[in-house]
Amino acid sequence: MKRVAFAVVASLAALIMLAASPAGAIASGASQSKPRDPRNTPTFQEQSQNWTTAQWQTYNAKLSRVRNLRASCPTSPDVATCGPPSTYYANMGITWEGSADCACGPATATEMFNTLTQYFNSPPYPYLTLSQVESQMRFNCSAGTYRYQLLNEMNNGNQTVNTYAWQGVNSASDVHYYTRNDVGYDIPIAYDGETYGPDGHPLDNYQKVDWRHYFPAYGYSPGWDYVADPHFAANHGYTDTAIYLFIDNFPDINVVLW
Repeated sequence: MKRVAFAVVASLAALIMLAASPAGAIASGASQSKPRDPRNTPTFQEQSQNWTTAQWQTYNAKLSRVRNLRASCPTSPDVATCGPPSTYYANMGITWEGSADCACGPATATEMFNTLTQYFNSPPYPYLTLSQVESQMRFNCSAGTYRYQLLNEMNNGNQTVNTYAWQGVNSASDVHYYTRNDVGYDIPIAYDGETYGPDGHPLDNYQKVDWRHYFPAYGYSPGWDYVADPHFAANHGYTDTAIYLFIDNFPDINVVLW
């Protein structure tokens, strides 16, 4: 098996200083001691500098939802009364990244757009294809997908439902909160990590490889996240802890695209 496309990059340390946004801060991951590569890592200011007024309004509303979720259930986020349902699965069409095993980034974006089209017709039907998304991202198989490319693709005007940003996470609980806050409203979220590293092999179906990889989540239940993995072209469930350790294995700061 070949390695999956690199999610090369990023420490979003200063990055996601969500405190830099007018909406205030949700735990950002800025406390992590991982390195920051400024060549590849957009700070939050850089991520948001071209946002429209409508994109800012969408983003601020999302931050408000997360605050409410945390306030409702600061220690028991899995109970049914905390914001979106405690268990939920959105529809997501699966896109295979291809035999070259290098296009997990564009395939992840294609799968996310598929869900947004199904629920919001944004992007409008017909569904965007992998080849269309690769062209928009100026994807190069030999280089893989940089985080800024996936971010820009999700915010380039194809869809107007959600304003995506790379958000720091410090725990499995953080993974759960951000997943539930988006997926519970039919908005997919993406994870970026490495299948092997300081935390071992946390993903049960990637036990013998060291790949940097993207995949999106379409569902969750107490303690679990469900993804449409473009490498296997199949759905799979992982615990919140496994997803966090997968993210933590990546050598740059721990983030999710929400």
